[in-house]
Amino acid sequence: MPEVSSSGFSGLIGVARSDITPPVGIYSQNWGAAREVKASGIHRPLTATGISFRSKNGGSSLVLLSLELGWWRTRKEADDFRKQISEALALQEQALLIHLTHTHAGPVISAQCKEEPGGNLIEEYVSNLVEKCIRLVRQSWEKEEEAVLTWRYGKCGLAKKRDLKNPENPEEWLTGYDPDSSADETLLVGRISNADGTILGTIINYACHPTTLAWDNQLISPDFPGAAREMLEAETGQAPCLYLQGASGELAPAEQYSGDTALADRHGRELGHAALSTLAGMDPPSSKLRFIEKLESGAPLAIWKREESEMSAVLEGRCIPIKFELKGLLTKEEIRQRLEVANDEFERERLRRKMGICSNFSDTEESIESFWVWQLGDSFFVSHPFEAYSHLQQVLRSQFPQNAIAVSNLSNGSLGYLPTTDCYDHDLYSVWQTPFDRGGLEKLMKAEGAVIQELISKVKI
Repeated sequence: MPEVSSSGFSGLIGVARSDITPPVGIYSQNWGAAREVKASGIHRPLTATGISFRSKNGGSSLVLLSLELGWWRTRKEADDFRKQISEALALQEQALLIHLTHTHAGPVISAQCKEEPGGNLIEEYVSNLVEKCIRLVRQSWEKEEEAVLTWRYGKCGLAKKRDLKNPENPEEWLTGYDPDSSADETLLVGRISNADGTILGTIINYACHPTTLAWDNQLISPDFPGAAREMLEAETGQAPCLYLQGASGELAPAEQYSGDTALADRHGRELGHAALSTLAGMDPPSSKLRFIEKLESGAPLAIWKREESEMSAVLEGRCIPIKFELKGLLTKEEIRQRLEVANDEFERERLRRKMGICSNFSDTEESIESFWVWQLGDSFFVSHPFEAYSHLQQVLRSQFPQNAIAVSNLSNGSLGYLPTTDCYDHDLYSVWQTPFDRGGLEKLMKAEGAVIQELISKVKI
């Protein structure tokens, strides 16, 4: 008889939370148009949430950390941060994911900015952040208990396409709301429940740039993920909610670039209500619906019955190398020369950003990077250090409709955009910002899909 069950994982799971709000006055210049560069206050606290996954029979764990921060300015700083945590906890390369939710209203976490106003606070903040993350993982290990992770897809209309032809100049592309294009509205919600049904934690995986708050805002804020997180926690007995920024390279709210924190909260409530609706419709833990029989009534009725079902306990993490072709990047010396003669501050800001990108790569035509695929039961985490366009997650989810697939950008680094191939025909911000040449997104998408297929086939064998 046919049956339907939710994708998920059964094993030992621990969830922990830490406050990582920086001190007021820290350097937080994330926008070229910003007039003030130091944080003047706190809108909502920033958090770090950790989840550890382990097989019921013990063994090593997979550890996911989601930090409500923006992005790494250099590869070295991201690698050093992760190395300190993995070495302190004896975690292998494939076993640790450090994800940044990508708020644009957080502190700058780069020692390159230590000479800027408020930059003297960065080094101590990052050092304390390392220690907090180490303690957070240990707390998640201490809290591990037999639990079930259950997933359900939903929808949220917050995200909109943000590659727009300038209405006043069709030859120019802007980064902002395009009302004539449809966006990926897919929302994925995960629920972690113990043996008695108590919710231990939730996961929101949604693709939308947290760019509500911009240059007119001087407050530290997680942007809309903060209000969404608080809504779920209020309805689940304060069980920590972990946010994963999906493949949102070209997605953002229609109304953004604001100084109004109430707008960020409004966006967060829109996402929070969608997540709560998805959570409410989720199957009970470890259950399935099975067709029982046809029953004659005023119409021939299909009778389905809910039954207990054992969730998959498969747990595996992989770190996969992948080679990308690079565009013809300017050298650091060429950028320095242009900076010396640039008079426009916005041009200087763009050059500084190019300098940050170029510092991550040697003067070669290609680069070896990595992506991560975790199998948790019959669900998957697909993570990478890029800002991939949503086409990637749409294709992967269409290829594996029976498996929940959580996709996260900006995981274990911040290396640049991966737009679709057709975007390279236009002068888009994501195209001139990225160091990667045409075809990188499609190559990554194919490689991630191949790993998922291999892991699925391995279980069937």
